[in-house]
This record gives sequence, C-alpha cells and structure tokens, in this order.
Amino acid sequence: MEGAVGGAAPHPAPARASAAVDAAAVAEYLFQQGFKLEYGKKSQDAEAVRLYRLAAAQGKAVAQYNLGIMFERGRGVSQDKSEAVPLYQLAAANGHSSATTNLERLGA
Repeated sequence: MEGAVGGAAPHPAPARASAAVDAAAVAEYLFQQGFKLEYGKKSQDAEAVRLYRLAAAQGKAVAQYNLGIMFERGRGVSQDKSEAVPLYQLAAANGHSSATTNLERLGA
C-alpha cells in the first residue's frame, strides 16, 4: 500500500473515542454559551433554553439541571414544573446532586 510503513495499512484513529470526545466538547460549549446568555449582562433566557436543550440532549447533566430550573421558574419558557421533574431526574441519573435536592423539594 502506497504511503504505508513496511507495507502495512495505516491505522486510522479510533472513530468512536474521537466522536465521544467531540460530542462532549460540543455539549460543554453549548452549555457554556447558554450559561453566558442566562447570566450575562443582558439576560437572553429563550436562547439560553435553546442551547441548554441541545447540550441536555447530549447527556450534559448540568444542562439538564439548568433546563429544569428554567422550566420550574418560567424563564425563557412557560413555567411548568411537570417539565422540570423529568429533566431533574435525568440530571440526577447523570450524577448532578442538586437535581436530587430539587426532586426532593418538589416531592418527585
């Protein structure tokens, strides 16, 4: 094979590991951007919710938790505690301890 060392085929980088790292980096970036919008000088809650949804869908626990808060408080979305509970449950399942506290507070 041309370009291969010693006639052996080149080994591509593990795609799964790379994809997982890329997905985690994207989820972190989305969360950080949402956080900046929610807590920045000029709060942009609806856009923060949009970014939290994207990060939460990728399994980012803190984004699931923050999205739950947005629903519980009605920030950027209509207030709906029944939407907050499953988000807190996801976040808790992914290791976010404050989500567990919120679930207990809501009696869920």
